[in-house]
Amino acid sequence: MKTLSLITLLLLAPAVSSAKTPAGLAGTYKADKGGGTLELKSDGSAVMAGKKTRWSVKGKKLKIGRESMQYTLKKGRLVLTRGSASTAWDKIPAKTREHAPAVKAGAGPGRPPGGEAARRRKHDKKPPAAAAKPASLWDLLTGSAWCSYTYDKIKATSATRKLVFMPDGVLKINEASETFGAARSGGQSNTARAARWKMKRKRVYADHGAGYRDTGLSVSPKPGGSTVLRLEGREYSKCN
Repeated sequence: MKTLSLITLLLLAPAVSSAKTPAGLAGTYKADKGGGTLELKSDGSAVMAGKKTRWSVKGKKLKIGRESMQYTLKKGRLVLTRGSASTAWDKIPAKTREHAPAVKAGAGPGRPPGGEAARRRKHDKKPPAAAAKPASLWDLLTGSAWCSYTYDKIKATSATRKLVFMPDGVLKINEASETFGAARSGGQSNTARAARWKMKRKRVYADHGAGYRDTGLSVSPKPGGSTVLRLEGREYSKCN
């Protein structure tokens, strides 16, 4: 839960002024545990779990919003430490495009001159590979666990919910919460329960004991190729 607390503390951040934003830190990172994403932009802005804030660096400390943490960056792995809690983030490589050099049409050794050479190259060109079909909604849901992280600033409480869509129609739900800071008297709690789920005409329904209801599921892509689910009023990312 220490790792979860550190992640959720980053969501407290209203905009702050940017001091230094080293180019080597800028990029999109994926949490080693939990599957959350952190985007540090070169202009000093940042996005954490869909929430916009600011970031800066002073010495060996990385400041995201109001939270200042020790950091190390080695071979694309960013480790943030605050007190005894730490979390690791892996940098998502930027996509690169390969540009093939242009070939001039014309005569050359062993090549017919002029237009004949161009026609032969066109004839020999291989057809483009068929694009991979996107995964179906069923495969997307059952292919991974999905986690949602929230933080209540007033109550100083972090909470996570983990959903596992089983192919047999069982929906496993694990919930954990932690109160920290001055209000730590609340401690930690963990609960596990099961519901039912089904798909009908590309809509997802869940039964928590009072009959099946539409979850309002929507699927959205995120920078770096990750996917976010929104259902029953919460946002979920892939997790372990």
